[in-house]
Amino acid sequence: RPDGGPASGAAVRVVTPGDYLEVSDGAPSRTEPLPPADERQSVKTDADGRFDVDVDCERCRLVVLHDTGFADLAATRVARQSGAVSLRRWGTVSCDVNLDRRPAAGVRVTAESREEHGGGGYDEPYVDFDARGVTGADGHCSLAHEPPGKAVVAMYEPIEFGRRNRFWGSRLVRKTPVEVPS
Repeated sequence: RPDGGPASGAAVRVVTPGDYLEVSDGAPSRTEPLPPADERQSVKTDADGRFDVDVDCERCRLVVLHDTGFADLAATRVARQSGAVSLRRWGTVSCDVNLDRRPAAGVRVTAESREEHGGGGYDEPYVDFDARGVTGADGHCSLAHEPPGKAVVAMYEPIEFGRRNRFWGSRLVRKTPVEVPS
């Protein structure tokens, strides 16, 4: 954990070249199933914060997700031999949504990290972080579990897909760039 204690029950994922991991609200997205035969590349830490995963390439990424913090690092030979992963604290974005100068209740808001988390090509591992929430009656929303650094906060436009609908583009409206503190 960021305070030096063991991160018991943390989710650990190996992201291989050409693979994509979506992290939403500090956990692997529930809509993203594990690829087949990845049982040894997705584990939980034990009570002492220890884990054992199969990393078979120099271009893989190792992602550790815990309520108190996260790690996203290249799984190079040097990193694998160090035997320790230190988690960084999550950032939090607080926002107020006003429409027509009045607090807007029930608006879906998202914060998406714009920091580099792997990638660089279709054959590279890539990790995408976001946090989502809904504004309360006062128009306030707090989005936790966002990596510190550059992000975009926006209202998230819901879309009801019909049988023949196709959607291209972004569902984010009124985007605002922010710097997320740790």
